[in-house]
Amino acid sequence: IWSCYKDKGDAGLTHKARGSSSKRGFTAEVKRSVLKLYQDKYNGYGATFAAEKLAEYDNYIVNRETLRQWLKAEGIWISRRKRRSYRQYRERRGCFGELLQIDGSIHKWFGPESEHNCLLNIVDDATGKTFALLDEGETTLILLKSLKKWVELYGVPEAVYVDLKTVYVSPSGLKSNNEEEPGGQTSWSVFEQVCRRLNIRSIKAYSAQAKGRVERKHGLFQDRFVKELQLRNIKTIEKANEYLKNSFLDNINIKFSIAAREDKDRHRDAKQYGDLEQIFCWEYQR
Repeated sequence: IWSCYKDKGDAGLTHKARGSSSKRGFTAEVKRSVLKLYQDKYNGYGATFAAEKLAEYDNYIVNRETLRQWLKAEGIWISRRKRRSYRQYRERRGCFGELLQIDGSIHKWFGPESEHNCLLNIVDDATGKTFALLDEGETTLILLKSLKKWVELYGVPEAVYVDLKTVYVSPSGLKSNNEEEPGGQTSWSVFEQVCRRLNIRSIKAYSAQAKGRVERKHGLFQDRFVKELQLRNIKTIEKANEYLKNSFLDNINIKFSIAAREDKDRHRDAKQYGDLEQIFCWEYQR
């Protein structure tokens, strides 16, 4: 080292590998190919999702942060971080099945040129586990289909958290928090009638932020689900629901759901309530 210093000065003390490329790094050709694929096929994707799709479809295993740095260096990365207004965090419920958040997301699910459709989303508050179905609108039919499927899969939940749309809440119940109080709720929507037959408590949410978990899940679907439909060239509600059932929901539940704080499952056995076909239906008095 002393000899190098006497011979070359300060430059003699630097490591000989400084400034050269790592032998374990990606070649320039691989980097060019990945960036071209991103621009041609995954333009607009976040680095995390793009890295997943590059591995799944194109056999390029690139770390998301490596890809992010490449995109930044090329000037094609758009930061999406937004400053959020502070809201008090509501702690998750302790048990699976203690509370479900339910809401519909109206969106152009098949691309900018398509019609608006509704994705009915059910999210367990404790775990983030999700079930969803796509339909033309946020109707009683798709609501009952989705809740019935949840009950068949997991059991009857203790409570549901819904907004004030009349598909969830009867107009007579919009101003009433307690259906038993004098002058309170006098009629019930079809959904509320089903909840009463199953002894499910229906809780009203008076703002979008109150049911933030299902609202954030909408954002995830509007990003990932839309792009997956485009990649698979799916253009119909029937095919989209088939893809949800066979693949997409399992994947996002594995990736994004968490363990509940408590091991106890608060779902109840649906068999004690009788035939679900007779429960999940329109019932009229004549």
